[in-house]
Amino acid sequence: MFVTRLLSFRPRRGYPRNLKRNIASISILTRVPATIYRLQQGPRSNLLAPHPEGEGIPIDEVQLDRDGLVKTGLSLKEPLFNGAIFMPNTHLMQELTRDAFDAYFEQDESCKPVLVRLAKGTMVPESLQLLQQDSQFALQPIPPRRLAELNECLDEFYSAYATIIDAGDWYQKNAFADATPDEEPHIWTEL
Repeated sequence: MFVTRLLSFRPRRGYPRNLKRNIASISILTRVPATIYRLQQGPRSNLLAPHPEGEGIPIDEVQLDRDGLVKTGLSLKEPLFNGAIFMPNTHLMQELTRDAFDAYFEQDESCKPVLVRLAKGTMVPESLQLLQQDSQFALQPIPPRRLAELNECLDEFYSAYATIIDAGDWYQKNAFADATPDEEPHIWTEL
């Protein structure tokens, strides 16, 4: 079902020795292990290159390589993954998506934010890779693609396997206090 790779951070001299013990587990999955959600401005994928002045919304941004392609990869800064970020209904998901929801309306009051819902057990197509670290998931391209091609690939996947939900309605029905703690995957993988 998945492959796990361990990444370790080895600090330079002068940093405390206990930093060597920070290990993050990254899983590559073939199926979605829990119901996960992604907030975006509309039903079509809207990933874009980072805004030069940092005014963009981070959950919508992907890094482009020098050749203009979106490549599968990890970053040492946020966002960790380079792709469409998904999360189960956890406290972190509620916090990040509610902030982005507000930011969408600050940019454009007429926008209609939606949540893209992928049900537990959904198979990931060979054209995409699903990575997981803790309660964060990302759909990344395989092989590397131009940004427009990645958005098109995600649109095809969403139209076949995802449910599009009005974000405002979903937030009214799913209070922050009712979300699952991120550090309890035994709960959010059962939802």
